[in-house]
Amino acid sequence: MVIQATQNDVIFLGHGFYLGGANTGGRDKNVNLQNNVDLPNNVDFYLLEPIGAKLDARLADDLIHQERTDISLFHRDGSADSDISKSFPHVYNTTCPNFILQDLGPELKKKLKLANLPPVGSPYIVLVSQDTPLSDLLNRDDVSRLIKEHQQSNTRLRIFWAACASQDEPSETSVVLKRS
Repeated sequence: MVIQATQNDVIFLGHGFYLGGANTGGRDKNVNLQNNVDLPNNVDFYLLEPIGAKLDARLADDLIHQERTDISLFHRDGSADSDISKSFPHVYNTTCPNFILQDLGPELKKKLKLANLPPVGSPYIVLVSQDTPLSDLLNRDDVSRLIKEHQQSNTRLRIFWAACASQDEPSETSVVLKRS
């Protein structure tokens, strides 16, 4: 599937994980973890990779710089790869897992060239400095305002999860990118 972020989209950018259905291992057990979150009306939440997989930083870079990208996903099982592209990105529009967004860190901030974004016409990018559940991200004043604007104009707000959705044991699923 070909995706491209626009100035009307929101990107939650950082490291990320999901604890639902997985052993929490060494993760912060003080984070408020509900397994699912109800999405507001008029919101489409894009998960770019399967839960348990790691996101390729090139895909996050393409999103924030509004590049058209064809996503191909392959599940590696031993020596064979099976194409699972038809299932992703997965778009949630009612209920979705309550993913946790983490700080991007200085190395990835530099690698993704966040300072080079044009001030006008870029997608709205949300970064965090501490572990933040999706439920809290949706209730931030800035994001909540954008959601209400889309509800009032009866348009859909696309929110991209530009972070991993990894669990304690990431799967052998990889995201392979193709430029369109």
